[in-house]
Amino acid sequence: MKSSAKGFASITCAAILVILLTVVPMHMGMVEKLRGGNEWSMYRNNEHHTSLSDKSLEGNTTNLLWKFKAQDGVVSSISIGEDGTLYFGSWDKNFYALNPDGTLKWKIYLKDSVVSSPAIGKDGTIYVGAYKYLYALNTHGVILWKAQIGDAVLSSPVIGKDGTIYIGANSYKIGTSNGWLCAIDTNGTVKWKFNVMGNPDWSSPAIGDDGTIYIGTDYGIIYAINPDDSEKWEFQAGEDVSASPTIGEDGTIYIPCDNSVYALNKDGKVEWKFTPKDSALMDSDISLDKNGNLYGIYETSPDDNGTTTYYLFALSPKGQLLWRFAGKGEGSSSSISNDGTIVFGDSNGIVHAVKDGSEIWNFSAEKYIIATPTIGANNTIYVGDSSGYVYALHVGSANSTFNSPREEENIPWLWIGTGLGATTIIIVAAILLKKRKGKEKENIEE
Repeated sequence: MKSSAKGFASITCAAILVILLTVVPMHMGMVEKLRGGNEWSMYRNNEHHTSLSDKSLEGNTTNLLWKFKAQDGVVSSISIGEDGTLYFGSWDKNFYALNPDGTLKWKIYLKDSVVSSPAIGKDGTIYVGAYKYLYALNTHGVILWKAQIGDAVLSSPVIGKDGTIYIGANSYKIGTSNGWLCAIDTNGTVKWKFNVMGNPDWSSPAIGDDGTIYIGTDYGIIYAINPDDSEKWEFQAGEDVSASPTIGEDGTIYIPCDNSVYALNKDGKVEWKFTPKDSALMDSDISLDKNGNLYGIYETSPDDNGTTTYYLFALSPKGQLLWRFAGKGEGSSSSISNDGTIVFGDSNGIVHAVKDGSEIWNFSAEKYIIATPTIGANNTIYVGDSSGYVYALHVGSANSTFNSPREEENIPWLWIGTGLGATTIIIVAAILLKKRKGKEKENIEE
């Protein structure tokens, strides 16, 4: 009897072990799918503002995984923490943190519209601009400190190799036209404020490999500032720089101004300038792919019917036009996947995916899109629109099926239920086998 109980217990333990070895890895794989890895941690992904992801977006269609509704428009681009948390601001004056499945983790009221895109430090601290301040928040949504840096902050922070946070700030004082490029320590101390002619507005600083900080202003000036607060050079590009600089692998600085895009070397000299014949305005940030090709968007002048065309264009590293894709609405800045898919939104609320000049797929949001799309793990794109929705889109093939993360949250229980069913089968089979052996033994004894 003791031997039978012992054998039965051994079979049961073995069955449970089978479940654990099968279900737990599958569940952990699902959790890892939701989490992602070390993700898009600041505006346009990195301190060079290339908006280039190391993730792929291979596929010819897209599916909506989930959407989250803020109380007002979302023009802040989304940053992603190491644990997969999504961070962004809204016109509703709140700063949000979402779980990877699109559920609210927390939100905090920052007293003014949050159009600045957050940057995440190596220790997980989240930095974002709002009203007159740069805020530092921990991963639980608690304000660690705030530093007053100007009269208004529309620019997005970028983090240097030593942890210093750089951000542009506007001045609205009567009688002055000077804004600032600000450097703030990780403890909230303002290290320095460099006066620039005009306001940075939406231009967010980018950092070169040598530590030089680049920023533009609404006076059409591009500044190169050393980490010690000294000016390296300045370049008068035109009337208004409302885009952010982008830095190539060789240190070339790319920036749109008025109706052109400039390529400047490290000394601030023009290497080349690209001006489409029909360009009237070019103010979206330049993106770079892994081969050094450039992507931007320009607007044409209205034709005789009052119609304006918007073109996504591709340039070689030397400034030659490779192709262009015509749209019907003003475009946000673009992001690029590792496989060369360019993703951007437009004023008609359409998210476009373009490769080699041809559209692969598109997705219709509720309202117009200003924010640059963010590329996450597992063929996922995150973007907000002016109605307040944040969308998670999954890219795949037309004949593939994909369940949303929310639906997948229930799958582990299905696996466990299946596992328990398997256990029952194993145990019943063991009992029947034992009874059979008992009968065989009785027949032999007879």
